[in-house]
Amino acid sequence: HMLQFAEQALQIGLNAVGSVGTGISVSCGVHVGPFVGVVLDNSKPQYDVFGDTVNVASRLMTNSPVKNSVHISQAVRNMLLDIPDFLASSTAAMCVPHVVSLKGKGMVDTYTITP
Repeated sequence: HMLQFAEQALQIGLNAVGSVGTGISVSCGVHVGPFVGVVLDNSKPQYDVFGDTVNVASRLMTNSPVKNSVHISQAVRNMLLDIPDFLASSTAAMCVPHVVSLKGKGMVDTYTITP
């Protein structure tokens, strides 16, 4: 479901960009792992999430080697491989491997999916 969510969010962004004009790109980073969610400020409640998982997803988004794509970590791909029939899906066929440098992580294996 997380990948479908990311692909749908990317598509919504691409539709919005298409209505605005060219020169704008949309990207999405997806990673899995532990995080902490908190409500900040009692007078004007705001929800936020913190943790290495959030940082990695953010760095995947900002360091995507392919514009207008979903950039996923190896951990996400490993979870997808556990889904029956994933390898036979059209999403798996669009999953392109990359090695990118992420701040604080070094060179890591990642994948991009372009809808």
